[in-house]
Amino acid sequence: MPPSIDPLLTAFWKTLTEEVGGKFLSGPDARRDAEDLSHQLTEGRGHLKPNYLNSPQRLGAYAAAYMPMNFQKTLLLLRAHKPIMGPAWLDFGCGPGTAILAALAYAAETKQPMPREIHLVESQTAPRTLAMRMVRTYARHLNLMLPTVREWQRIPTRPPGGLSIAFAASVLNELPDGRPLERLWSDVSGTFLIIEPGHRVSSQKLIRLRERLRQEKAYILGPCTHEGHCPLLRTKHWCHFSEPVEDEQLINMNQTLFGDNRPWLKFSYLFLSRTPQPPRDQQYRAIGDLHLSGPGMVAIDLCAPDNKKPIKFPRTAPPELLDALVRGSLVTLSAHKVDSVNEVSHLNYPDAPAWQRKNHRT
Repeated sequence: MPPSIDPLLTAFWKTLTEEVGGKFLSGPDARRDAEDLSHQLTEGRGHLKPNYLNSPQRLGAYAAAYMPMNFQKTLLLLRAHKPIMGPAWLDFGCGPGTAILAALAYAAETKQPMPREIHLVESQTAPRTLAMRMVRTYARHLNLMLPTVREWQRIPTRPPGGLSIAFAASVLNELPDGRPLERLWSDVSGTFLIIEPGHRVSSQKLIRLRERLRQEKAYILGPCTHEGHCPLLRTKHWCHFSEPVEDEQLINMNQTLFGDNRPWLKFSYLFLSRTPQPPRDQQYRAIGDLHLSGPGMVAIDLCAPDNKKPIKFPRTAPPELLDALVRGSLVTLSAHKVDSVNEVSHLNYPDAPAWQRKNHRT
């Protein structure tokens, strides 16, 4: 595989190879195990045993198929929202330590100080043991001085001053309900990043959790630009995003395991803060794709309290505007006119009309 351009990714792949094994992609059963786990984590959820990652085959499949994607999703969202990491970090349902590795990468990149303590919470022994090794090895490759790292089967007692940042990546998808995350939020004094796969069931669970946490002094960093009711609550729709994969090693791995290069990171997320956010009255998140809307017109849906806010444009609008209007874009409006669009992704599809691009991002 060619080396990654991003040194944080280079160190990640080196760590994964050292701790999981250099042949974790090429074993004869790797593709079968990855496809089986993918099915079990989505449509076959009810068939998973409580300690499913204690199986070496399943843990290897998870490390190969999910850890690189989740690492890159977490790092992408940290870079987008720029939190202050603070002195006490916790990764709930940490698996092999994915979110904390991304947190170490982001702290190193932004030159933020290492925390006083890191907590890895995982009910299954094998992934928790792997997480401890991964965190230590990755920190060594980044030349970071690690603080105290503790492993737990359950959420520990709240540290003095609370948790400065907490993570829960692909956890709500595995829980009967969101109560453990509500319990964890009570221990957070800073920020809390929850990331889920971009499919309908877990995304709708996340929307319902958002509504409950609104009552618990949770202010929203993203993706929402408002604190009101989610317009997708109790509808057939769900809030999800797609971002392009730039890491060739991840694309090659997806091709090996799934027979598909899967060039998009697809996810839903909720980033919460204890600190009230400045007013964003004229800023909206695009939660749909550009689509046909009557003769000669295209439209995109924006997220607003209680209801989606559609805005329309002629198909002859400037190409640079239509190129920027994608799911996840931040759109600034004044008097129903677009003042600016901050496109989350920098990729364009010049060969496809803008109103046909939804197939690339859903």
